Amino acid sequence: MDSRRIEELKSWVQMDPGDSGAWYELGMAHYAEMEWLEAHKCFKTAEIAILNEVGEKLKNMGNMESSQIYFQRAQNVENKPFKLAPGGSSWLRNLLIVTGAIALVCLPFVFTIPFPWNIFGVVVLLFDLLVILILLPIAIVKSTSSRKREPTQFSNKIKYIEDQMEAIQQVPQLDDDQKFIQLGKLKRNRARTAQELVRCAYTRSLER
Repeated sequence: MDSRRIEELKSWVQMDPGDSGAWYELGMAHYAEMEWLEAHKCFKTAEIAILNEVGEKLKNMGNMESSQIYFQRAQNVENKPFKLAPGGSSWLRNLLIVTGAIALVCLPFVFTIPFPWNIFGVVVLLFDLLVILILLPIAIVKSTSSRKREPTQFSNKIKYIEDQMEAIQQVPQLDDDQKFIQLGKLKRNRARTAQELVRCAYTRSLER
C-alpha cells in the first residue's frame, strides 16, 4: 500500500514540485517503508518549498523585505550539506579535533627547542589542553544525550505541531494571509522535526 502511495506522490511532485504538502507526505511514506535517505530528502525539499511559499505570499502582500528573508532561508537550506547522521554539535567535534592537532604539532617543539624559545609552544600547549579539558566533558554529555533520544519524541512533537496547525485554522481573528504565514512557520517546524525523526530512526536501525 505504501509503495503504491509513494508512486502516486512521486508523480504528483513531478507535476507540481513546489507542493510542500505532497513532499511532506512523500517523506512520511518513505519513512513508513524505512527508506531513510529518501525520506530525509523529501522532508528537506518540503522545508524549502514551505519557505518559498511563505516568501511568495509575503511578496504578493507587498512585504518585499520579509519575503527576501524567506527566499534566502530557502536558499540556505538548499545549500546546506546533506547529513543523514544524527544531529549534534559538529562544531564542537571539529574544535576538539583542531585543538588536539595543534597540541600534537606543538608538542615536539616544546621538547626540542631550548629554553626560553620554547615558552610560546608551552603556552599554546597548556592553552590547548585547557580547552580540551573544558570541551571534552561537554562533547561526551551531548553525545550521550543524543543517543538517548527516541523516534517517539519526534513523533510526539510532530503531533503537537499538527495540533497547533489545527488550532490556527479555527482562529476567526486571523485573516487568510495571516493564517497562511502562521501555518507556513509551523509546517517548516514540522518538516525540520521530521528530518530529526529520520536521523534518529536511522541511528536506531544501525544499533540493532
